[in-house]
Amino acid sequence: MLTIVHAWRRSLLLLKPLTLVSLFKQSVTVWSRSLILCLTNFWWAFAVDAFIFLLFGDVLAKVLNAPTKALHPSAMAVLLIFIQSIMWFVATSAYELFIRKDDHVEPKTYFKVYFLRYVQILLAFSITVSLGAYALVGMGITKYPSLPWLAAIPFKLLGTWIVFYWLDSPHRFLNIIVACEKAINLFFYNLPLVIVLTALVLGLDYGATQSIAYLLGVKNTGNILLTAHTMLYNPDTMPLQTRCIISLIKYAVFALENWWISIIFVFYRTKRSEHYATSLFEEPCQ
Repeated sequence: MLTIVHAWRRSLLLLKPLTLVSLFKQSVTVWSRSLILCLTNFWWAFAVDAFIFLLFGDVLAKVLNAPTKALHPSAMAVLLIFIQSIMWFVATSAYELFIRKDDHVEPKTYFKVYFLRYVQILLAFSITVSLGAYALVGMGITKYPSLPWLAAIPFKLLGTWIVFYWLDSPHRFLNIIVACEKAINLFFYNLPLVIVLTALVLGLDYGATQSIAYLLGVKNTGNILLTAHTMLYNPDTMPLQTRCIISLIKYAVFALENWWISIIFVFYRTKRSEHYATSLFEEPCQ
């Protein structure tokens, strides 16, 4: 227990004013560099995504908001949703990969090398969740309690650190487990800073939701960060002007979330070499 308390005290040292200013500057540098790399090399993904929504946003909104039982989408709508999802996945993946790029490798070459590894860890997450759901169904549990939006924040933090540890590893199967172990240690041994990062998301989300509610002329938009942007779609009020506003909101939220991820990365880069506990999976250093 004393080890954890001492680790918490060390983590709080990062909250000193001068240290915070330095971390803030680093996060802005990482954020701007990654965003520029993403936009200059994958502008076409953003362009296709925006083009589809601006032209067919009302069609997509009707499909995505239709009740499951009454859902009979056309082949064109399904194709448009598929293409838009692929484009958005490429764009968001590019940013999360470029955020850790600190070498002189050509950006597209770097993306080709690490994109497959990024997909591998995402597939590992998906398989784990699917197996967990299958196990629950096998035990007769078919209804799950809905988690509050606040619960998404620690899961996002932990998942992002697992991805970073995996990308920095030799990329063997065992390294997935090691990355999970290291991320969990980083999370719990720096819990005070995790709370600060959570509070930061809450503040950013409150400011963003208030601004969006004003732009759209509604009373409440719900939580906007770390959620699907399709929650803004309203098939009854989707003229071109509204679609333009929603597109701007979507990309502004993308930039805001990525700034928070940049802060997470700077914190990870500062703490990743710290040793917290003996690993159960890594071989001891000779």
